[in-house]
Amino acid sequence: MNINFEISENPKILVDKNFDFKLVRLEGLGLGDDCGRIRLVDVVDVYVEGYNEPYANFTDRIKQFKIHDGFIHMAGKFSFGVKNQRINEIKLTGKYMDSLKKIDKERVINVHGDPSEILIDSITWGFDPVEYGKILVYLKKKLHFNIGSDTGRIKEIIIGDIDRNRYKP
Repeated sequence: MNINFEISENPKILVDKNFDFKLVRLEGLGLGDDCGRIRLVDVVDVYVEGYNEPYANFTDRIKQFKIHDGFIHMAGKFSFGVKNQRINEIKLTGKYMDSLKKIDKERVINVHGDPSEILIDSITWGFDPVEYGKILVYLKKKLHFNIGSDTGRIKEIIIGDIDRNRYKP
């Protein structure tokens, strides 16, 4: 069986029981690849943790990944997380999500099984917490689904290790 693991050509691989994080690619890039391989022409923003030069261009910011971690946000509304100059996370919110936005929590669980854990995506607004979604965490698959609180459907997919500091248990 020959399965295409390139998300740009086969986004439904993310909701396929044969998903394998070691094989998955997005525009030719996968987890563990050098961040220097990311095409700069499609970059819309670069966030570097601990780097406070607001007028630095993208090239200068990307050079900071030699000593800092961060994110490279792409025009197609997806991001690459960078740690130690390597892609450690792929986050999908935009163009590759169109065919997946109608998929609900039950279908994700039917395909991938019960999640390892469920985290809460929320912020505190004033004194009140506002929940945006629930993150279905699949640790062994390095695949995580953000299910929108308002729709009950996939709104974001993260491939890679989950950063628990961003979410509540």
